[in-house]
Amino acid sequence: MKNSLAYQYGYGLFETIKVEDSKLIFLDDHIKRLVSSTPKINMPLEPLKNLRNRALLYMKENNIKNGILKIMYIKDTNYRVEFLYRENPYNKCMYERGFKINFSHSKRNPYSNMVYLKTNNYLENILEKNNSKSLGFHEPLFLNVHDHISEGATSNIFFVKNNILYTPSINCGILNGIMRKNLIKFCRENNIKLIEGQFSKEFLLDCDEVFITNSILEIMPVSIIENKQFNMDAYKLTKEIYSKFYDYMRKEGK
Repeated sequence: MKNSLAYQYGYGLFETIKVEDSKLIFLDDHIKRLVSSTPKINMPLEPLKNLRNRALLYMKENNIKNGILKIMYIKDTNYRVEFLYRENPYNKCMYERGFKINFSHSKRNPYSNMVYLKTNNYLENILEKNNSKSLGFHEPLFLNVHDHISEGATSNIFFVKNNILYTPSINCGILNGIMRKNLIKFCRENNIKLIEGQFSKEFLLDCDEVFITNSILEIMPVSIIENKQFNMDAYKLTKEIYSKFYDYMRKEGK
């Protein structure tokens, strides 16, 4: 293992999937993203054969009913898949209080192919998230090299102004999160006006509502961005989206 490219350089891909009542939420979407990413880093598809059934079998054998399942596809002496489990750290109180986020000093490079892949090279994200926590925040938010809003260390971001939902476009240098993708699909199907584009820090701070998403958080309201405090009691569209999207996830994301 110590001589492997996975150990020495973090050569590989991963997916993190929420487990709820013995169900893997959006499992097929996660597998599709993993499969579509492998050719981009020259990894073969054969080791991913029957991955869905293998993930479900791992769940069954380990009696996993709730939490987080991580699928790692790594380049060892050969290529192999590993499954890891951990508990979900998020609780109801966090959603009621909302997340506090700050701006990272690092910037996303939209011209880098690696920005768009969920690789095991996550050191920058980890360091920036740890720095945010040391400052009393939950999540750092990256701008890109053009000073447009990009993404969080582990999340995508959405914001509301005048009852219109906004989110950075992929070309801002973001990972197309599974929750992001499905939320956009949901909004299109339910006539919720949503605009993808390039947005400044000033535009974000002038918005009425802000929330972040990922496969584990799902939808987490933001209460503070550095010195700007948002009135979560007035979060109308965020609450409406969450209440409807929750049922959608449980139906579509089996």
